[in-house]
Amino acid sequence: MVEVLEGPSGSRFHGRPTWCSKESSSSPGTPTSARRRAISVSFTLVSGDAEPLPGIRCLATPGHVPFHQSVLIESSGERVCFLADLVPTAAHLPLPWIMGYDLEPLVTLESKRRLYQRAEAEGWLLFFEHDAAVIAGRLGREGKGFGLVEPLVAG
Repeated sequence: MVEVLEGPSGSRFHGRPTWCSKESSSSPGTPTSARRRAISVSFTLVSGDAEPLPGIRCLATPGHVPFHQSVLIESSGERVCFLADLVPTAAHLPLPWIMGYDLEPLVTLESKRRLYQRAEAEGWLLFFEHDAAVIAGRLGREGKGFGLVEPLVAG
């Protein structure tokens, strides 16, 4: 599945390293020939930290895969962060709880530390896209670690 942000006038944005396969027969950093044939719309590929649209930021959060990004949306003074595979469920909130199939678990740990500092200081609402029970919550201190404040639960 390809996730694409759609902006005004039909502009579209996607993470460059995720879309471009270095294992293809085409040059590294370009879409594979099969993907080129499947594209019927134009869009802009973004890498690392980027702001493809006002109020929408892609944050480099490597570890799960080298070019992983989380999405931060800002509007009316509120900030919402879609963590994606950096913290897929609320159970993965403790710093050392990292998925066994992350490609670079120590990098994931550092990405979580960096993101948590900002999220706590700025009061972000964090969304757990892979959690069936906990939809979102704000980060708070729980002893020496982190916990959820005001969790939004499903159902």
